[in-house]
Amino acid sequence: MNDKGQNTSVNRSEKTEAIDREKTVATPHFDAAAVEQARPAVPLSQVRQGRNWPTGLLIIIAILSGLAGGIIGGLLPALYQTQDARQTVSAQQTPVEDAVPGQSPTQPAVNQPVPAEEASSPDQGEASPKEDTEATLRSALKSWVAATNARDLERQMHFYNPVVDAFYQSRNAPRALVRADKARVYRRASSIDISTGDPDIELSPDGRTAVMRFRKRYAIAGGGEDRRGEVLQELRWQLTDGQWRITSERDLQVVR
Repeated sequence: MNDKGQNTSVNRSEKTEAIDREKTVATPHFDAAAVEQARPAVPLSQVRQGRNWPTGLLIIIAILSGLAGGIIGGLLPALYQTQDARQTVSAQQTPVEDAVPGQSPTQPAVNQPVPAEEASSPDQGEASPKEDTEATLRSALKSWVAATNARDLERQMHFYNPVVDAFYQSRNAPRALVRADKARVYRRASSIDISTGDPDIELSPDGRTAVMRFRKRYAIAGGGEDRRGEVLQELRWQLTDGQWRITSERDLQVVR
């Protein structure tokens, strides 16, 4: 056998190269350029710690993530309910095209029925029976004063009851006595001027009698003596046969 067979390869297609056992590896050297480019050695334990996240930071991130998720989860149902409520209100509103022409959709319809309490309430301008009676008595007082100033005896006597309960100092005076007294004053006076203030009227519960008090200013000239003054006068009225008539005439107080 050939001694060189130990240097051949098993695979004849590959070339083999003899190993030079006496060839040595070059010794490593560190010059100035290599020192500048070299990196300091770091222990593996420190490298692993630098790459790990701190445990406290991970806990804080987890808590913040949970809070954000809770807030978002609470806002979404509220937003959904608000949108649903707006849609409901919009559906309940009256469409503009269904409103009465020339009328705002927010205003009630023209043919809307009036509540019963409003329909049955009396007109605010309508006077009550008490106000009507007081107005009638004030009108009678003005007519009585006008007849006195005109010295119209017949017209003035139309306001007196057949029997006057009180006529100044007289009591239960018949109409004839009242007529005679007034006729005497008219004959002597050349002019009579009487005016009254707004009367205070007290009606009885049945509305058939009334007490009227007012200030009366008078000026009577003629007969050799002029009389002027002001008194607080009282007239009592009674409703007889649909006509208010005087049942009492007297002065309560002399003002001046």
